[in-house]
Amino acid sequence: MDMLDEARRWLEEADYDLHTAVDVLRAGRYNWACFIAQQAAEKAVKSVHIARGEDVERTHSVTILIVGDERRGVSSLGDMQHVLAGAQELDGHYIPSRHPNSVPFGRPYEFYNEEKGERCVTYAQRIVEAARTMLQSSCGA
Repeated sequence: MDMLDEARRWLEEADYDLHTAVDVLRAGRYNWACFIAQQAAEKAVKSVHIARGEDVERTHSVTILIVGDERRGVSSLGDMQHVLAGAQELDGHYIPSRHPNSVPFGRPYEFYNEEKGERCVTYAQRIVEAARTMLQSSCGA
């Protein structure tokens, strides 16, 4: 499989995750909507790096995937700077949305609401679209 095909595969999975985040949001599972939105954004941005031939398998921060990290061999995606604030928020839900030891008391889902879930899904939608645009313009994907 060539890199462009692999990049498309990752973007298709990001789309699937995004639809799942919407479904979970509608079901009132707001913590999971935020986590799945983060996953959709991560996979979408990884698709751009994969098309470039970069190994980003061990990087899970959408922020790092956009701003880059020379130590990890991740290049910056300058064309995605406009979605950076959304990436930063989504990264904040990677662990706390799922792990009881990441919240001070209670259960993670008690720290989430519809507004937060909708915001995360919206950020993920913007990031997925930005990644799609980059793939289409740079690779004809």
